[in-house]
Amino acid sequence: METTTELLDQVKAKHGLPSDGKLSALLGLTRAQVSRYRNKGDAFGEDVALKVADLLDLDPGYVLACAAFERAKSEGARSAWRHVADVSKRFGAAAALLLLVGVPALTPAPAEAAQAKASGGGMYIMLNHKSVSAEGKFNNPYPSLPATLIWNSVLFVLRR
Repeated sequence: METTTELLDQVKAKHGLPSDGKLSALLGLTRAQVSRYRNKGDAFGEDVALKVADLLDLDPGYVLACAAFERAKSEGARSAWRHVADVSKRFGAAAALLLLVGVPALTPAPAEAAQAKASGGGMYIMLNHKSVSAEGKFNNPYPSLPATLIWNSVLFVLRR
């Protein structure tokens, strides 16, 4: 997992930029914004994260997760964003998307899992959170996950 400063340095190195002034111009930012990233520990917003991902040919989901990790206040949120970034970096956007959206959607409702267990047949899967309500409606287990992470990951996969 990379920090905002590390990603800025990678953009400078990849594009042969001698100064943060040139970097700010490439990113469409002011020099003061780049300075805040470096000196105050500010994390990228979504638009800048997407631009950095494009310039470094990285999965946008990975860069968005790195930025969200830096902004997160609680250790639980930081841990979740670290996991998303790791999966995205190792397996690409499709795997991260499946992890965040697909697996919980495929989990049976608790009542269905209990019925399968009681009948002695079939395989059942149970998660610690309720991803599907008793009425069969999908409950997003990651409500704080920005939609842009999901859609930009999908677009990155389609672009390849």
